Amino acid sequence: MKWMFTGTGLRASKIVALVENRIMENVALLVYACDRYQLLYKGFDYFFRKNWDSNLKIKEYFATEILDLNFSTYENLKSGKGEWSNRLKRVLDQIDEEYIIFFQEDMWMSGKVKDGVLELVLDHMKSHELDLLKLHSSEVYETEEIGVDFNGLSLAKVL
Repeated sequence: MKWMFTGTGLRASKIVALVENRIMENVALLVYACDRYQLLYKGFDYFFRKNWDSNLKIKEYFATEILDLNFSTYENLKSGKGEWSNRLKRVLDQIDEEYIIFFQEDMWMSGKVKDGVLELVLDHMKSHELDLLKLHSSEVYETEEIGVDFNGLSLAKVL
């Protein structure tokens, strides 16, 4: 299982990206949530739909602890109660796709995803056998560009 994290990190090898059809097989998007943050679900979904590449067909999961999700676009996975990492493991055990794009319900997208960027990023992960590629726009980290460009977005390493 390969991971593409948007915001916070973990880990996650096979992908078929059919760019012309914008269908990505063996790739899933996971929104990982806890039930006490239910008030954030609609806000997350609003900004996700506003900024996500809607032409990109990908399996979407939204994980809650025990609450039922009222969004028809996501498959609702249940983690049950428990510690953050234990719940995440239970959710991941329910996902068959090898690559996972990970969000948390309190990480809202603030800009549009450029057409083709995710395909380029996932192809880079495959060709370089990466287990983790972290995407974010935070200035918290000191980084250095490494000369890889994804449709105008630069790949950098953390110093």
